[in-house]
Amino acid sequence: LASSASEAASELRSPSPAGAATTTETETGVSPTVTAVPASESETAPAFSAVPLQITRPLTAAGMTESGLALFNQGRVREAVDQFTKAIALDPRYREAWVNRAQAYTQLGLNEKAAADRQQLEAI
Repeated sequence: LASSASEAASELRSPSPAGAATTTETETGVSPTVTAVPASESETAPAFSAVPLQITRPLTAAGMTESGLALFNQGRVREAVDQFTKAIALDPRYREAWVNRAQAYTQLGLNEKAAADRQQLEAI
């Protein structure tokens, strides 16, 4: 009976990826065994991978405006305009987005667009 249990255990082993531990159970109620399968050196993966830190802000007009201000302060004015525009799309009555986009347009020398934003701001 002992030899048939070990034979059954060997038949129940399923292939596993290199480096993984496998468990086998027998139908006779014998406790499971754990066998470590060594990984080949060509298949080793790093212990961790670096992921760039990203600060996420809520998808609200205030959050987009905050992102735009951070970009503006880094000198990334065109990207800031995009964030202010998204903030305005989320809430057309959010004054801070209009004010900051007008300022960014002025910084870029787009005075007509800045003036249009200021006129829109007066209408709010």
